[in-house]
Formats: sequence, C-alpha cells, structure tokens
Amino acid sequence: MKTVILIGAQGHMGQAAFSGLKNHNVITASRSGKGCDHQVDITDKASIKALYEKVGSFDAVVNTVAAQQDRDICCSLSGDSQLMLNLNPPASVRSR
Repeated sequence: MKTVILIGAQGHMGQAAFSGLKNHNVITASRSGKGCDHQVDITDKASIKALYEKVGSFDAVVNTVAAQQDRDICCSLSGDSQLMLNLNPPASVRSR
C-alpha cells in the first residue's frame, strides 16, 4: 500500500481519483481544507512545502486541481488566465 497525497480532493475529479485510490493510504488536501485532512494553496510554494512537511513520508502526489474561465484564453492572458494555466498542468500525476 502506497501513501498518496490527493490535492483537490473535494472537486469532481478529486472524488473520482479518491475512489480509484481506495487500496492506498490517501491523505486529502484542498484549498479550503473543508472535509479534508489538510488545507493547501497550490499557488503558494510555502503552503505546499508546509503540507509536505506535515505529511512526512509519501509515495506520490495526485493533483486534481483545475480552473476554468468563460472567455477565450487566446485573446486575453490576464492574471486570471495565467492562474488558470498554472492550475491546469499537462500531467496531473507525479510520482516521487
């Protein structure tokens, strides 16, 4: 059994990932922390580092955080658009 940190655990993708990880020790985290083991802001390196230090040893991180805008991203790379790009990584699973 592996220890997995699941970030974005309260969203739809996070809940689906949690179901698929039922044979592992899953440590949940979300921006609000509500209903999860930990609170984390993935746009803040210090918050991520604090989460990893609290958890200690783990085998993998599954990031299911996503953001969406209702406008054409090609026409506007505002701060909101950049945040959306930062939160929607091309690969959401990274093994350690």
